[in-house]
Amino acid sequence: MNRSAHDLTPVARCFALLSRAFPRPISERYGGEMLDAFVRERDLLGLTEGRWPAFRFSLSACFNVAKEGLKARGSGRRRKQVSRSESASGGGESKLPVGGVVGRPSNGLLISSVTYVSPFAD
Repeated sequence: MNRSAHDLTPVARCFALLSRAFPRPISERYGGEMLDAFVRERDLLGLTEGRWPAFRFSLSACFNVAKEGLKARGSGRRRKQVSRSESASGGGESKLPVGGVVGRPSNGLLISSVTYVSPFAD
């Protein structure tokens, strides 16, 4: 489901902005799905457990998406450097970006092992 920016709460806008920390191909492909999962989970927590659990979940998810996005961006850079050096020596594989969203384990949204492998590798 696509959401327009004016339909989102400030926390959801923050989550959407922080999800752009992932490399562009990943954030373009999975950003909407991650945002939808975040909003659904936060709303469900708000209805079933109250404001504070929903607020804690929101903070946790925002920190998590920023951390994992930056980690994916950094690993993409390292892999580009490695793959370029491997291609100079004749090795290396070409892989596509992989990522996804999984449900919350206890009180936080997990972005499951989003791994960015450069599509520019030989």
